[in-house]
Amino acid sequence: MRKTKVICTIGPASDSEEVLTRMCLAGMNVARLNFSHGTHEEHLKRINMIKNVRDRLNYPLPIMLDTKIGLTIVAIGTSLPELVTSTVAAKRGETGMAIGNAIGSNIFNLLFILGISALIHPAAVNMASVYDLLILVFVSGISYLFAFTSRKIARFEGILMIMLYAADVAFAIVR
Repeated sequence: MRKTKVICTIGPASDSEEVLTRMCLAGMNVARLNFSHGTHEEHLKRINMIKNVRDRLNYPLPIMLDTKIGLTIVAIGTSLPELVTSTVAAKRGETGMAIGNAIGSNIFNLLFILGISALIHPAAVNMASVYDLLILVFVSGISYLFAFTSRKIARFEGILMIMLYAADVAFAIVR
């Protein structure tokens, strides 16, 4: 008995019942939808298509929805090296390294990784992404003010930044 599960992301390349049928017959165990891309109407169409194939084949196929929360967990996991590097640098008094690491990582992710991704396939921007970009601009402005006013980010400001992050995650849960 196979213990490994095959999770397949359903998107434009697998956007037909014929392709989904072949994926099921090849061993797909879970159909995953990434809600960071596409509209609600596109996702509803895909969900209905998956249900049609599942019913027609009498095939047990759960649908996994990747929402902001799942992506937040992934973001935390991929940011752990920056967290460790910045924490160690701050403990050693190398605050320039700590701040530069966080800012450099974000600039690289936004410009280079998003740029390469768009070169490979143009990225659709949904309203959730627009809200996230507005939040990014807002917190970047606040971070700039914290750093600019006294040329340092004080403990209280650090606590406020962590609280703003918690508020962003809470907002992602309720929207």
